[in-house]
Amino acid sequence: MNNARKSAGARVTRVRPAGDIVAETLAGHPDRTAAELTQLAGLGGSTVAKALATLEKAGRARRHAPDLGGSHTDGRGSADAGSGSGGRRPEGVPARTTTKAATGGRRDRLGKGELTTLVLEYLVAHSDVDLGPTAISRALQRSQGAVANCLTKLTASGDLVQTCEQPRRYRVTS
Repeated sequence: MNNARKSAGARVTRVRPAGDIVAETLAGHPDRTAAELTQLAGLGGSTVAKALATLEKAGRARRHAPDLGGSHTDGRGSADAGSGSGGRRPEGVPARTTTKAATGGRRDRLGKGELTTLVLEYLVAHSDVDLGPTAISRALQRSQGAVANCLTKLTASGDLVQTCEQPRRYRVTS
């Protein structure tokens, strides 16, 4: 009897799913980064990241490339929106779509040897500076490990020369 009185006077609050909160926040604030959405929604970073991934899979959100500001839209935004570089892609960096929904259900996988070609072309375009795998992988938006493997392969073939051991730096041979 005593428990019945306590529950009768208690307020009932409903917990909204995080995905709904993030979707609502994104709809009200398109072209925001995940960090900004975290602040606006009042949720944790990993919670927002998971919700955004779910929204992307459902085609309700779209992620922009990091060199274009790294923002998300509610699925109605343009692919060139963002504040990072004014919508310009750095020279020598290929266009890349980051979600399945934006590519009609297929991922933008490279064919055999294509990453090696991209890495070599990037180094040729930036032949005035020694570059490491981290900088190249960020510019090309590809795996650092895969880029490092390409650099090793290109060095062994004589197309590149390793100019520094620690940190590893490479340059195109003349």
